[in-house]
Amino acid sequence: MIPAEEIALLTVERLFGEPNIVIKRAAQFVDSATEITIEDREIVATTQLMPRKLAYVYCIRMLEGLFCNGGMQHVILGGRGTAWSDALLTISAEAYRYFESEEKGAVVSELRSKASRWITDCDSLSQQEADDSAFKVIWDEIDEYDFRFERAGETKYEDIVADIKLRPADYLA
Repeated sequence: MIPAEEIALLTVERLFGEPNIVIKRAAQFVDSATEITIEDREIVATTQLMPRKLAYVYCIRMLEGLFCNGGMQHVILGGRGTAWSDALLTISAEAYRYFESEEKGAVVSELRSKASRWITDCDSLSQQEADDSAFKVIWDEIDEYDFRFERAGETKYEDIVADIKLRPADYLA
């Protein structure tokens, strides 16, 4: 049963700021996945278990939270691995496009196409115990996406909340 009163009270601030029914439902899917690491549970939950629109909200919230705490370097090189970055960026790009943020979706798709190489290159440099200057080329490339992501326009949070209110079963089923 979808609690209509909680859906009615949902706002952008509540959806992206505090625990709420949508994020709690997403967490239930992550918790129900049987994989060992949180990263693997998130991959399975967002790609196999969650309703697609719930995965959209979860991934946008995750991507933008990580971005705010360290830019795209934190998203890509935050130590969660290639498979996790690929899943997050794939679903996020799809989500931005679904919510009519085409330019933001395109930036995230392009970023996704390069993320695996950057992760592999950084891992290789780390194994070689390279100094920071060896990483600078990669960091500079990733940092360029910070500017492009910010210039790609605002995320249409109001549209996300409106869609949840109009079609709660698409998110909470």
